[in-house]
Amino acid sequence: MSGAPPACRNQCQGVTVLGDGARINTGLVVPHRKRPGRPLLEGEEADNAEHRRVRARVEHAFAGMKRYKILRDCPTVRRRPPPRGPSRRPHAQPRPGRVIRTLSIGP
Repeated sequence: MSGAPPACRNQCQGVTVLGDGARINTGLVVPHRKRPGRPLLEGEEADNAEHRRVRARVEHAFAGMKRYKILRDCPTVRRRPPPRGPSRRPHAQPRPGRVIRTLSIGP
């Protein structure tokens, strides 16, 4: 796992770590890819099916933690920045061609 952070490299010794198809050549177990003009072998298809099943369980666990905001205070989770500027809701914007009247107070 050369691309992993040092802390993960130390904790993951001797453990099989699954990755998605974009993580090739990183030491992770990734699904088999179909080559041009050659279908996957039966064993490769079975491997990919098992990979999908295990990975789906992990993704569902992450979704549950996000749903119940378990990861909210975790310092390693990247948060989205708060929205900037005026609201982008359709009802908050004036319709085109409509004149908005303003009251002027004072002299």
